Amino acid sequence: MKKFLGLVLALIIAVGLAPAASAVSLTNSDVNSRSSLAVVYSDGSSSATANGYEARPALSLSKLYLGYWVMYHGSEQHKSQVEYMLRVSHDGLASEMDAAYPQAIDEIARDFNLSSTSRNGYWGQSSTSAVDVARFVQSIRPDPAAAPVLRGMTTAAPVANDGIGQNFGTSRLPGAWGTKYGWSNDLHSSTATVSFGDGWAAATMTYGDTQANTHDTLHGFGMAPAVGPLPVPAPELPEIGSTIPELEVPEELTDVLNSTTGF
Repeated sequence: MKKFLGLVLALIIAVGLAPAASAVSLTNSDVNSRSSLAVVYSDGSSSATANGYEARPALSLSKLYLGYWVMYHGSEQHKSQVEYMLRVSHDGLASEMDAAYPQAIDEIARDFNLSSTSRNGYWGQSSTSAVDVARFVQSIRPDPAAAPVLRGMTTAAPVANDGIGQNFGTSRLPGAWGTKYGWSNDLHSSTATVSFGDGWAAATMTYGDTQANTHDTLHGFGMAPAVGPLPVPAPELPEIGSTIPELEVPEELTDVLNSTTGF
């Protein structure tokens, strides 16, 4: 996993990928402190509110870490359940996988240097930060093994397995292709969302309900209030085991890449 991440980083640096022109931007610094916001771009740059690195309840966003670990190390049965677990935010499947692989979330935190992320004994007690989860989602996007994780976000069910609507927070950002949602059991103490689009991943973690998460997201990213998630089609994601699409390398970098060991 670490070797793959190193290769992806090297390719990004070599080709000089830049954030898409349509990428969202964190434009307002006066966001209510109940929420922490972050956006991470495809070139590795990022922006966050002052509390963007603060560890907060990960809620069901921790299922992203768990699901990605399972795609590398879990049983075939559990691998086949990852996409559905994320699509409907299935607590039962998450608990089953977490019990089978209690090391998963903390190993992902170490592998991706997510300094504010920890399992704390159980997936449902995990903590993470807006910066950590946005960076993680942006980092795994080139990885074919992450396809079920990303599809679980792009095909999120309108209503989760426990009956909660999945249509708030960062899903309202223009160009959002996929979103993972999280909420506390009482539905108002904590909420969280992370979405990705063309060249960006953004997260909002709120001590408050879904309306507060949406309000602070739209305010922080300088958007007008919206009545529902914007229907932007996501690109087709690769199946498990497919290869990474060949990168179009600028002609002036061809000689450099050809002379670099390992390419």
